[in-house]
Amino acid sequence: MNTRMIFVFIKEDCPLFSRALVTPWRLCLLVAGLVLLCVGSHVTPSADWDYPISFIMGICAYVCAPWTVRALVYRRWKWLAVAFLLMWVSIDGVYSLYWWSRGFDALQIFRGANAIYCLPLYFVLGIAMNVEMRRGETSTAGLVRSYFAWVKKHALHVVITCSLMLLFACGILLVAFSNLGCCGLCLWLNNGNNPNPPPFAWVMSALRASADTAKAAFMV
Repeated sequence: MNTRMIFVFIKEDCPLFSRALVTPWRLCLLVAGLVLLCVGSHVTPSADWDYPISFIMGICAYVCAPWTVRALVYRRWKWLAVAFLLMWVSIDGVYSLYWWSRGFDALQIFRGANAIYCLPLYFVLGIAMNVEMRRGETSTAGLVRSYFAWVKKHALHVVITCSLMLLFACGILLVAFSNLGCCGLCLWLNNGNNPNPPPFAWVMSALRASADTAKAAFMV
């Protein structure tokens, strides 16, 4: 047997903000990803792709994607809602908020396309960031056999994890294409009066209406 590097998955209890995020190879992966995003924004003539959104979405995915994937892989049922929220924030939330603040008129048109492009990248990043390399006493053939044996033994686990990923992806696409979420929810609750209402503007409208009602009641 030879001493070789083997790949293992990060433990279930690894927190959202952990030392794993600042290991050298993961930071190099972050820098490489941001560089590719910036190059893509320069080369690709897309109206919704610029340098700031590349950094914002890239860093959000770098922090949130590993924890989201761990929640799915280890089936942490009570944290799935938080995992979905973090995934939505990274893919659609910060994107919508940024382009609303820039006054982007075609935001509702581009949200769905952005979700389609970002979903596979988010999952790939989450899986890659959860991989660690450790030394193990095994041969290459033994390593391959052990991985196939693990997949065969945990076939149901793999199917459930893939199903959860697919369910999460469908949920994000539904939110993006139905104009729900950060800007779409405000649009729906404001009855379409403003094509790009500020996030949670309906809360301010409700508070103003409550204040006006209370003022009128006291004046009677």
